[in-house]
Amino acid sequence: MSLRAAEPFTVMAKPVGPRCNLACSYCYYLETEDMYGGELPPKMSDGLLETYIRQYIEGSPGPVVSFIWHGG
Repeated sequence: MSLRAAEPFTVMAKPVGPRCNLACSYCYYLETEDMYGGELPPKMSDGLLETYIRQYIEGSPGPVVSFIWHGG
């Protein structure tokens, strides 16, 4: 019997607009906020984030789960 590593499981969630609460000094995207007129798109709710994380963990085929956050 041979042991195989679990297949990688990757999900990427990217913000849909320039609204972000990180304010990184190197961000290439924050300056574009001024180009968007009117109301900014809403942020993800805490409840939706909790559901996203739970479903990601439940759907992962292996014992290790990694998250990479990109803005927001």
